[in-house]
Order: sequence, then structure tokens, then C-alpha cells
Amino acid sequence: MAFLIMSLISTSGARCQKIPFQAGEKLTYSLWYNLGFLWLSVGNAYFDVTEGNHAGHPTYILTASGGTGPSYDKIFSVRDTLRSEVDPNTLFPFWGNKHAHEGKWHGNDEFSYQRVMVGEGDTAALGWKINTRLKRKGVYTSDVTEFTTNDGFDIITSVYRLRCIPEEELLAANPMVIPMRLDDGEYTINLYYIGDETIKLHKGEKWDCHLFHMTLVEGTVFKKGDYMKIWLAKGEDCMPVQIEAPIILGSVKGIFKEASGIKH
Repeated sequence: MAFLIMSLISTSGARCQKIPFQAGEKLTYSLWYNLGFLWLSVGNAYFDVTEGNHAGHPTYILTASGGTGPSYDKIFSVRDTLRSEVDPNTLFPFWGNKHAHEGKWHGNDEFSYQRVMVGEGDTAALGWKINTRLKRKGVYTSDVTEFTTNDGFDIITSVYRLRCIPEEELLAANPMVIPMRLDDGEYTINLYYIGDETIKLHKGEKWDCHLFHMTLVEGTVFKKGDYMKIWLAKGEDCMPVQIEAPIILGSVKGIFKEASGIKH
């Protein structure tokens, strides 16, 4: 459940004109499951930014972790962690990892990124060499290396890059075409700006937000034509305040709970 919320946000290679967060920022979200008129609190998700170093390069280590609480564990236990090391100025990643423990299913996805020229001669362009390792049933599959000119990154990198897209680009693009890297390759989804909305959260706290709809990748969780609702807070921090998505049975929702160490 936590992985659904964390994995549903991605972004294109749009410009990161400024980074609206800093090392030390921590965000907490409550996770809910809805079926008809029934809403169940199922757990929490946490997002953290810390400082790191990758092969001599200063980095931000972006981490998202989450899982179900004790009461929901009896029905379906989830413990997911996503981590990425990125350049603190561009948010281009060096490395990304997703560890998922969902019920009886366990998996580990690892991505490494290298900036290279893709193509030859007049068609050559700056792009990425991406190496992928997948662990299934306790065994790593053969490494897969791909070359692409798309800035389609791992999940957690994409979550934070969304916050860096200039507001005028977010509101003007309809849709904004987004490459996104999942375990078995690169997918394309679309982000639509719907309008502005004020939403009320815990204890009556109100947030002025931009509302977006994002198409979802059809598969075992989402049906063809499904889309997710994303409420991004207006202002310099541009935090996701609420996220809601349908699943095969019911829907899931992530709601902003608290923050510390924010930049603005």
C-alpha cells in the first residue's frame, strides 16, 4: 500500500531551476484504504533528505519508506523502502533502489545511471546509460543495460523532481508527457493540470493546492483508463499534500501529516 502512494508520482526531464527542499527535510503521510463508504487507516509513509557522497560527488540521499500498521498487517503486510542518490543541484541520479516486501512477495530493483552520448554523428545526443538489476525469489536476474535520451528516472528521484518543475510549466502543459522507469523498463504517462482547489486536512487545516490528474500504467494494480489525483501545495516548497488513486478493488489515499526541516 505504501509503495502505491510512493510510486505514483513521476516527472519528465523538465528543468530544475531551483531545489525547494534541503538536507534534513522530513515529510510524513498517513495511508488510507477506501472501499465504498468505508475508510481504513492502514499505515504511514515517510520521506527523508540527507547528505551523502557517491564516488567523490556530494549527493542528496532521498529515501521513502512506509508500511502497514499492526492492525492491517494481519490482512496484508507491506514494508517498502525506496532510496536514490542524486546530484544536489540538478537532481540527476547516480543510483536508485527499491526494496519491496508486500505480503509473500519480495523484490529488489537497483538502477545505476551514467551520463553518456547516445547515437552517432549528427544524431548523437546527451543521454543516459542505465543498468538495471532485479532480484526475484532471492535471486538476481541478469543485468540489463539500456541507452536512452529520456530523463526517465527511478521512482523516488522522480517524486522529488516533480517539486522542482517551474509552476508555469506545470500549469501550461496539458498534458505534460512523462517518461518513468519501473522494474521492467521505461513507460510514458501523462500529467494534466485540472485547476486550483482548497482542501481540508487534519484538524481542519486548509491548503491551497494545484490539482492534477495523472494517467497510470495498466497492469495487476491499475485498470486501463485509471488516473490518479495529485494535490500539490502552492508556494515555494511545492509539497504533495494529498494523493488518491483507484486500485482493482477500492482506492488508496496518502494524506500529508507533518513536516520538519523544510526549506521555506
